[in-house]
Amino acid sequence: MIIAPRALLHSLAGLPIWAVRPSHGSYFLAEFGAVRGFQTIPARDFGNGRSIPAQRIAAGEWSLLVESCAWRIEVPGDVTSHLDEDHLHMQEVMDQLERQVVTRVALDEAALTLVFSGVA
Repeated sequence: MIIAPRALLHSLAGLPIWAVRPSHGSYFLAEFGAVRGFQTIPARDFGNGRSIPAQRIAAGEWSLLVESCAWRIEVPGDVTSHLDEDHLHMQEVMDQLERQVVTRVALDEAALTLVFSGVA
């Protein structure tokens, strides 16, 4: 079954959002809905004295990776977007989404813009 992106994104409205975190650059990851399982990310050794230990992370009903598009997250009294160069501010706004219910997910396909807003 093929689901159009707009319909899929609209289905996220009404679900709790959690584990919202920036990735690299303007990319970010988010989990939606109930915890459905766990996955283990293996340890990585970069060979230059730097390494990342193995991690066990929860996966939701939906996992969303947002990349290569304009996006904006609106929370009461604050906003962040793909243009925010202050990654601390970006994380602070994302932290306000934690365990909230997103009431609106809008996709402008022509402008490749994704907006999360109306958290409750």
